Amino acid sequence: TPGWIFNTNSTSYITLPTNAINSNADFTLNFWNTITANPSTTTITLLGSSVSTGYLQIRYNAGAIDIVRSFQVDLGSFTGFTASQNSTYYITVSRSATTLYLYVNGVYISQQGVSGTFTTTTPALGTNYINYASENMIGTIYNFSYYYQVL
Repeated sequence: TPGWIFNTNSTSYITLPTNAINSNADFTLNFWNTITANPSTTTITLLGSSVSTGYLQIRYNAGAIDIVRSFQVDLGSFTGFTASQNSTYYITVSRSATTLYLYVNGVYISQQGVSGTFTTTTPALGTNYINYASENMIGTIYNFSYYYQVL
C-alpha cells in the first residue's frame, strides 16, 4: 500500500502489519526517498523492524546501501551507488532466490547475495529497532510498495 513517512528528528517510523514482508522469499519493494542527513557520515535505516533482531535491514551506511541481518551480521553493500544528502532517489530492491538486486531511479546498480533466515515479524519503515534511534531515518520515504514476487 503506498504511503509516506516524514522524519525530521529520527524518532518517527511506520510499523507495517506483522509478517507483511517476507524477506525469505522472492519480493520486490520500491519507494521514493530523500535523505536530509549526510548518508556518508550517518547510518540511516530505510527498512528494518520495530521490535525484533534478525530482520532484513536495508540502510544507508558510508553513502552506500547495506544489507544487514539486524543485530546479527552485515551481509554486504551494493556497489556502484553513493547517496548524497538532500537528493531524492527512487529505490527498488528485489529478491530472487538468494540474490538481492538494487535499482536506483530505474537503473540496475548491483546485486548482493544473501544467506540464512531473516525474522519476518514487525517490519518497519525508518527504524532498525525501536530502542536504537541512532540508525533511524532522517528524511522522507514515500510511495512505498511491496510485491510478493520479482518484478
